[in-house]
Amino acid sequence: MSSRSLVLQNCLLPLRSKAIPATYLKMPIPVSVKRKNLHYSSSLKGDMLKFSKELPTLPVPELKDTAKTYLQSIKPFVKNQEQYQIIKTKLEEFISPGGLGEVLQGRLKDRASKTDNWISEWWDNDAYLAYRDPVVPYVSYFFSHASNLLPKTLEKSQLKKATILVDKVLDFKELIATENFPPEVIKGTPYCMNGFTMMFNNSRIPGEAVDDTISFSQTELQNQFIVVIKNNRFYKLYHQDANGKRLDHYQIHQGLMKISEDANAKDGSFRQPAVGALTTLDRDSWYQAFSKLYNFSIINANSFEDIFRSSFVLCLDNVSPISFEERSRNCWHGDGENRYFDKPLQFFVAANGASGFLGEHSRMDGTPNLTLNNYVCKEMARFKNNELFDNFIPTNVELIESEPKELKFDISKDVASIIKSAEQKFRATAVDGHLLKVWRYQGYGKTLIKKFNTSPDAFVQILMQLAYYKYTGTLKPTYESATTRKYKLGRTETNRTVSSELLDFVKTFNNPKATIEEKIKTYRAAIAQQNDYIKLASSGLAVDRHIYGLKKSLKNGESSEFLSDPMTSYSSTWYLSTSQLSSEYFNGYGWSEVHEIGLGLPYMINREWLNITITCKTNNPAGLDPEKMHYYLTEAADELKEVLSNELKSKL
Repeated sequence: MSSRSLVLQNCLLPLRSKAIPATYLKMPIPVSVKRKNLHYSSSLKGDMLKFSKELPTLPVPELKDTAKTYLQSIKPFVKNQEQYQIIKTKLEEFISPGGLGEVLQGRLKDRASKTDNWISEWWDNDAYLAYRDPVVPYVSYFFSHASNLLPKTLEKSQLKKATILVDKVLDFKELIATENFPPEVIKGTPYCMNGFTMMFNNSRIPGEAVDDTISFSQTELQNQFIVVIKNNRFYKLYHQDANGKRLDHYQIHQGLMKISEDANAKDGSFRQPAVGALTTLDRDSWYQAFSKLYNFSIINANSFEDIFRSSFVLCLDNVSPISFEERSRNCWHGDGENRYFDKPLQFFVAANGASGFLGEHSRMDGTPNLTLNNYVCKEMARFKNNELFDNFIPTNVELIESEPKELKFDISKDVASIIKSAEQKFRATAVDGHLLKVWRYQGYGKTLIKKFNTSPDAFVQILMQLAYYKYTGTLKPTYESATTRKYKLGRTETNRTVSSELLDFVKTFNNPKATIEEKIKTYRAAIAQQNDYIKLASSGLAVDRHIYGLKKSLKNGESSEFLSDPMTSYSSTWYLSTSQLSSEYFNGYGWSEVHEIGLGLPYMINREWLNITITCKTNNPAGLDPEKMHYYLTEAADELKEVLSNELKSKL
């Protein structure tokens, strides 16, 4: 895959709810279940969205402010003062009175005055829906759940653990559907909760040139089911009865047992073609295959309708991953077959009970799904009662369907050939084409870092840069996600980690003649700059989204030497792509690099340990190796710990 553009980062914005495109609907889709609201879907709603209308809109930064910040951000990358001056001259011309910059700024401000979020629709399309490479491994992100959430007898039982996981996800869904999940307020500032409304009962669907999304009611009875995938077979399992009452653990477990038994029995005589493997294709190829499948048979159309409509997807895998790397890879991509990668919420439970989650990124960013998975894992950790499975007598209920229903696919020889090709491409691209290594540092988390009088997030950013400099002898443009959720429909802005202060720090720290005092001084300066920029980005006042908006405001025939300058492109090319999402209940979190000679460095900062998942392309042109980055992370962490501990001792 070629290097990904400025907009292909770890952020996203809410998408429009649309019907299935008319081009697909050559045959009617019957609805077998009468529409009926659930008992909890009354007009009485909670406070989840109570701040939504009063949130401010995303600001458009002033040209002069962006120009100043941009010039500061490129200083570590310019070759000499002459190159810097040439770029500065182009920028000054761009923002001069009456210049093109002012014209574009006017258009952007006009757009902002008419919308809740001026970047939202642009970003939906450019960053995700119009992006044509496979969503896995290049866009979706995973969480690997901790391995000790339940008592051992439950933790190691695939179907019992899956039952509890499903039950806890449904608890969360009910909180969202009734809007009783509490609104997020941080230090007195309410945050946008729109992403939470887009989790359940929806799907991405492939489109010609640009994908689409489809959403269904979270409360109508006909939508109260999950899709379970086992041995490449898709099953529909209702989680409510005919009166809208949630099924209990025993009933869900019985349903999962029937699915597993049926899938295993059929697998012995006939291996189901992996329809899910088609979702691993590039989006143009997937659209072509989807169109053929959807219009080939009413059976296929109905099966896709149910997948789209389902609350979420649960995958029951036959593998038993053990190590951090094995568990991470199973959550990230698996074998690419027992999956449906277009669903926003996809959970996995392996044969040995290892569980996790994968998020399709076009629906929402990582924070809502972090909250979901943290909630689910925390509730699972409280679960102790094995009798709910072994000695439980279910109450009589009127089931919507007496048995889980397999969603069948009528597959032509042409599509069967495409599926085989998709499987081969996936193994080459995701499995063999990527390297993954998990760096875990015990005894070195928030507790210790805060003793160093340092923001834990800023510390890990500096740590990764120091390790990368030790490894390569250089610094590269780096992306860190900064939330802009205090604005309507806000998601993220780019924090440009690399600065002149950071460059000074890594050079000083690797200078054998530098004193402890010099190392500490440059470290503090780099940390301060990191904190300053993240505040700017979180306020929607950094440079990358603004420059993107100015480019989008160009009309045919208009051009700018500044906007087309190589440094403008280079400084927003993310050789290192980073972001923090942390939970004490996870043992892994990650996604891919966004540049062919770059690294993906998602990280968790827990109370007593650090975790960084290192990903890159196999045999990448730069020769990057996660094993070596792993080594230098440890070396950098050890050295930083020694220097900062000495500083701490000197103050006692």
